[in-house]
Amino acid sequence: DPEVTAVFGANVSFRAAPLRAAGGFDPSYGHRGDRTFFGEEDQAQRALARLGFGTVYDPGPVVDHLVPPGRATRAAVLRRRFGYGAALGMRGGRGAGAALAGGLRSAAGCVTAAAGRREELMMLRAYRVAENAGVLLGPLVLRH
Repeated sequence: DPEVTAVFGANVSFRAAPLRAAGGFDPSYGHRGDRTFFGEEDQAQRALARLGFGTVYDPGPVVDHLVPPGRATRAAVLRRRFGYGAALGMRGGRGAGAALAGGLRSAAGCVTAAAGRREELMMLRAYRVAENAGVLLGPLVLRH
């Protein structure tokens, strides 16, 4: 159910005719220029579902997704997660109450993991903090 969760778009394809019938990709979502934003494939999946089309997940096809070194830094990963959270919040995928509670829990977990020198867990928690911060603050700092 794409209203609950959608298939991530790093390696996704759509049949052209149904996608056109659903209105195509919403240009107000997705990356453009220097803006990192997310959700155009999620919105397309929802629009297709409203027309009665389904989504099929096939783990077989593989894509090599080359990520430049500048996008692999901790700061870059957290900025992208903030952008994802902003898109999630702006489309109503997560409410402010859930984002606040999840963000506070993750922030506490981040501090605990850092104190225990568990860097991988600390980053996972920071990732969640950034996403929830995006839900809460994205509408204030990003243009849709």
